[in-house]
Amino acid sequence: MATTFQLLEDYAQDYEQKIRAHGNQSSPGDLLLIDRPLFQPPAQAGQLLGPQAGTLIARLTVMRIFPPTPPNAEPVLLYAGNADHNLAAGMISGQGSYRSDDASAVFSIIGGTGIYELAQGTITLEFLPSNKGRFTYRLLP
Repeated sequence: MATTFQLLEDYAQDYEQKIRAHGNQSSPGDLLLIDRPLFQPPAQAGQLLGPQAGTLIARLTVMRIFPPTPPNAEPVLLYAGNADHNLAAGMISGQGSYRSDDASAVFSIIGGTGIYELAQGTITLEFLPSNKGRFTYRLLP
């Protein structure tokens, strides 16, 4: 039986660095490095986040840039990369791609450490209002 759980991220509580391949404009080859805390879902109504459960370290590369399409005024970026979800019981490693205009994205779990060693399954990221993201981890038996 698969194991499923959720964690939240708050985009206001992070370290994010963009390393441009060419000048100040986005271009293929740009890197996006992310280091942000992961939180348990809130235990009580009215809370935005529960206690911190770990950290997310992601390394993303811009693979392609699409022109803006209304109502978006910004170009759409296609990212590919990998991320480590560092939790108390070990690390879950994932990889995949997504577009900057996606409402959600699904990434492959490609292993990990601790109780997540040799893990397989998926991580679904939903982009929520209020600068939050919700990760749903589905670990296969």
